[in-house]
Amino acid sequence: MKKLLALLLALVMVFALVGCGDDDGDDILKDAEDVMKQMVEAYENDDEERYEELEEELERLGQKAREYANKLIDEGKEDEAEEFMEACGELGEKYDLD
Repeated sequence: MKKLLALLLALVMVFALVGCGDDDGDDILKDAEDVMKQMVEAYENDDEERYEELEEELERLGQKAREYANKLIDEGKEDEAEEFMEACGELGEKYDLD
């Protein structure tokens, strides 16, 4: 299960890495961090049902990040994307359980 959590965290970071921007990008980061904290807690408490719910939330956030990224790409905001990708990478490292 530990490897699964690490894989899921990496997956959401891949999806979130392509999103960026002002408030929407910040919201994605905040939401992802909240979900990751809850996933760690569910994992530590061996709460598989809650963990599965959080997996679905992580997938939803990934979709939201992809949609937002497409919007930003259309707007030509590549510099903001790079900054956001760095922030996502830091967040991924923070919750890497390997």
